Amino acid sequence: MPLSLGEYAGRALYDPDLSLAGADVQLTGFVSSILPDGFVLTRFALSCCAADGTAIDVHVRSDQPAPPVDTWVQVTGQWENRDGHVVGELTTDPPLLTAESLLRVPQPAEPYET
Repeated sequence: MPLSLGEYAGRALYDPDLSLAGADVQLTGFVSSILPDGFVLTRFALSCCAADGTAIDVHVRSDQPAPPVDTWVQVTGQWENRDGHVVGELTTDPPLLTAESLLRVPQPAEPYET
């Protein structure tokens, strides 16, 4: 199921019904940093204009080599709860996604989430 990064983050971190458990999700964003076990997938959300842009991040765990920073990718995978995080409690850590497939894609015509 395709989701925006904002919807994924909200459901992954705060949905007490765990609606993402066992579901294959598809996220599109750009690689903003490389991690030892994957990368950070990012997209900016705008409320009004670029000046109020907020980064939405998802930590993608992958066995595949991470694409270069600033590469747009479509990731399909499954939600994984972060160790020690109680769903519904506030956190500053991004949600996790365990990647099953990774596809490089062109930057979307509308790169921002609204």
